[in-house]
Amino acid sequence: MINLNIRDGQILAAIVALAILLRWIFFTGYFGSDEVTYTAQALAITKGVWPISEYIGSIRYGVNIPVAFFMALLGPSEFSANLWSFLCSIGEIILVYLFARQLWGVRAAWLAALLLAFCLCTCTTPGGSWLTRLSHFSLH
Repeated sequence: MINLNIRDGQILAAIVALAILLRWIFFTGYFGSDEVTYTAQALAITKGVWPISEYIGSIRYGVNIPVAFFMALLGPSEFSANLWSFLCSIGEIILVYLFARQLWGVRAAWLAALLLAFCLCTCTTPGGSWLTRLSHFSLH
């Protein structure tokens, strides 16, 4: 179990807040056809329809079901369609911090979290490259 003291928690919260700001500033929205496929499938799921498809994007339930959940909860919008990917992006930073802190200490954890928070591909793709974000998150 990892216990964070107040100072470490505040620094992690500041890094996460900075990461959220950077992802909001550099949000790309829909980037390609995959996102449209995932969103269309998620929207169908919210209506109780599970279309049969041979295209792999339509059966990526690790993306489609959470997106459908947020669409059902918040209504269909670009925000709700991208929220799962965004949360994975932020969760990735927290997991990297905790993992690095456990292995190498607090200073390494701060550096690892900051590097990930500022990494250009993680700032611009939370709304664009869904599978990239989800695969990064699942690797940690």
